[in-house]
Amino acid sequence: MPKSTENDQAEIKQEATGATVPAAKSPGDDPKAPAKSSEQNSEDWKAQARKWEERARSNFTKAKKLDEIEEANKTELEKATERAAKAEKAAKDAELKALRAEVASAKGVPLKFVIGQTREEMEATADDAIEWRGSASKPDPAAPPASGAGKQGDRIASKGEQIVSSDQLKNMKPAEILQARKDGRLDHLMGI
Repeated sequence: MPKSTENDQAEIKQEATGATVPAAKSPGDDPKAPAKSSEQNSEDWKAQARKWEERARSNFTKAKKLDEIEEANKTELEKATERAAKAEKAAKDAELKALRAEVASAKGVPLKFVIGQTREEMEATADDAIEWRGSASKPDPAAPPASGAGKQGDRIASKGEQIVSSDQLKNMKPAEILQARKDGRLDHLMGI
């Protein structure tokens, strides 16, 4: 191997592990060899520093590009995951809606009374609604409505005949007109 490659590998190992690893001996490191001048050592050191600085810049830009690519891929993966989750939720909602409609139809219960996440829960709430409907008090069909309007089929003006013309009012006293209005006999004439 060339001498610079061995030294470079030793320095890389040292930086990666954080431990001190002795550099490989080169022919120039031999103590018996003639010593280099201080100016020559200074130039070697500067050249090595520039070389490592350039490598660091190159590695930084490459690492930055790699991070951007990973982020772009991660974003696409997250987007795909989010779309898949939305599609699954929509499918589940549609399935639950169809199941609710099916249970409501089968039980004869309005859809708003069918609640639950499973068929069993929905059937249980539908059965509860049916039970409640069956136990609710039913009005007596023979009893008149609470509004006092009377039973169906009764004449509207059962206290007297409708007054249909203003000529009939001319022959009445004011008290009789008020009473006829209270009784509802003026409704036809008044347009009510």
